[in-house]
Amino acid sequence: MATKALKLLMFFLLFFSLTVGYSQSVVQKYNSLYNRYEYFDGSGNMIGYKTYNSLMKQWEFYSSDDNTRKTDFGKYVSPINLNLAASTLRNRQARYDANREMVINYLVDLGIQIEDLYESSRKGEYVAKKFYTKVTNTGMFVNVDFSSSVLTQKAITLIKRLFYKTLEEEYY
Repeated sequence: MATKALKLLMFFLLFFSLTVGYSQSVVQKYNSLYNRYEYFDGSGNMIGYKTYNSLMKQWEFYSSDDNTRKTDFGKYVSPINLNLAASTLRNRQARYDANREMVINYLVDLGIQIEDLYESSRKGEYVAKKFYTKVTNTGMFVNVDFSSSVLTQKAITLIKRLFYKTLEEEYY
C-alpha cells in the first residue's frame, strides 16, 4: 500500500511539475482599435498578433520579433512626376505669353488701322481711343486664359466685333 501511495504521490508531483513547467506562457488579448488578437509573453512583451484576412478567409499571424520583416521600403517614389509637371507648366506659360502677345498686337494693329482711316489725325486718335475704351470696358480680358487657343480666338472675335461696331457708330 505504501508503494502504491508512493507511486501516486510521485505521479502527482511529476504531473504538477510538468504542468507548472509547461503551462501556458502566452496570453492572448483582443485589441479592438486594430481589430486583432495580440499575444504577450510572461513578461508582458508583445510577441505577435493575428488578424483575420476576409479576402482569403483565414487568420494570419505576424511575429513581433521576426527579423525577416521588411521595414526598409527603399527610395521614396513621388506620386507626382515633378519634371513632367514643370515641363507642362512651362509650355502652358509659353503658350499663354505668345497668345497674349498676339492679342495685344492684333488690338494695336486695329487701332493703327482706325487712325489711318481718317484724314484728320485728331479724329483718328479719338476713334481709336474710343475703340480701346470699349475693349477695356468689356472686362473680358481680365480673366481670359490665353493658354487656351479657343479662348484666345474668342477674344480676337470679340475685338473684331468691337472694331466693326466702333466704325459703324462713327460712320452712321
